[in-house]
Amino acid sequence: TLVTYVRQDARTVLMAITLRLRTKDGTERMSVDPQIGLPALLDLVAEQLSLSRQEISVTRDGPGREHLPHSGTLGVAHGDMLYLHYHAERESVAKYVEKDVFKRNATEGELRKQGVKEWTLTSFLDYRSEREFKLGKVPDPHCLYVSVDAGASISFLAHMQSVNFACLRVAMAYGRFTEDGGVQVDAFYEPAQDCTDEKIELTEDPFESRAHKVAGLIGMQLVGWIFGHPPRAYAFGINELMLAAQLHARALEAAQANADAAMPARVPGAAAADKEGEAPPLPAKRFVTLKARLVMEGEAIEGVATVEAYQVTEQCIALVKAEAFKQSATDPRCAKTTKVDCFFMIEAKESRKATAEHFFTRTHDMSRPYASPLRTGFPVANRPTAPQTQHSLREHLLRRRGEPFALVLADLHLLVFVSNVLDMNTDMPLLCEAVASGDSSQLDGFQMMLNSFAEIE
Repeated sequence: TLVTYVRQDARTVLMAITLRLRTKDGTERMSVDPQIGLPALLDLVAEQLSLSRQEISVTRDGPGREHLPHSGTLGVAHGDMLYLHYHAERESVAKYVEKDVFKRNATEGELRKQGVKEWTLTSFLDYRSEREFKLGKVPDPHCLYVSVDAGASISFLAHMQSVNFACLRVAMAYGRFTEDGGVQVDAFYEPAQDCTDEKIELTEDPFESRAHKVAGLIGMQLVGWIFGHPPRAYAFGINELMLAAQLHARALEAAQANADAAMPARVPGAAAADKEGEAPPLPAKRFVTLKARLVMEGEAIEGVATVEAYQVTEQCIALVKAEAFKQSATDPRCAKTTKVDCFFMIEAKESRKATAEHFFTRTHDMSRPYASPLRTGFPVANRPTAPQTQHSLREHLLRRRGEPFALVLADLHLLVFVSNVLDMNTDMPLLCEAVASGDSSQLDGFQMMLNSFAEIE
């Protein structure tokens, strides 16, 4: 028997218990004194259920054969079921609480607030479809393969190993989208950031950085990003996928804007030249997410660390743009809908949570070798272990003395550093054009300026 005793003013007080009363109109619940008698119970029932005291009876069984004692206590316990008999018509006091959020909103929630009094099946299904995110089989990636310059990859992995992969680290990947559906990565630029072992925090907008502008001047595009993370048993946290989706979306927007600007004005009435009137897919759809990690014990992978290629799905990009989900507070691998009336549909079942595997796909082909015309000899920007200084430039120029100056400057990080010395709008376009073409004959004046800045005679 569940009865609670409370010590109060040196005497023991018995707290109320709950009885269930089965009626022809449903089950009611009442809080009563555990020592209650039949007359007091009938008075209480009549008062709370608005029934006539003379027309009700309470028994222990449905047919009404097991009567309760007319005197003394009933001897009932918390949760006991009794049967209430009457002939009057009434509605159950214990109202059913609708568990379906959509039905509840249609009668008293968001839908009613919108001023819609009558809903058709079509309009209701349309409303509901906007709040149901169907997660099915993950599609194949747009990117068929990824080739990363060995020097760029080694530089990033070496830095991660130098800190024992203890902290998250992010870099933007610059290169080109190939004509055969792949991606080539020439260089990584690590924007200013303040990351921990659990959280990525960029303090510089990668799309507004000097590196982004310089990369464009040497004919390269932002083709993806890479991040390294501490050892763990899962591929992605939801916050990492959300960042990947945001970067991918911005890359698509920039590519679309460039495509629109480059498109010649069509003659009125002229037919579209592309197939079925549709524009060809943007290469930026192949924007990749690279992941640097330690090789776990038992994996059939050579080396200490490895790089893998992924893409977030188009559905993930759309959901992140709509702020449809966020990372679960209890599990970084799980996404949770931001609104209580929104659900993921997984195998015809509704759930407010979904694992990260529903939002990304993997590009397995990373075996194609690629050697970039850029080099990686200059200190990498924004690394506290080796800052870029005037002395760094001096050492670099002296070490490469005698080589064609276009090759000496063929380093993204060196060009970004030099852009702080030269004018970005007038000098850098000329310098980068010569570097990209390998024409050192146009660089004599720049060589004198940089030697002077580096105090080289």
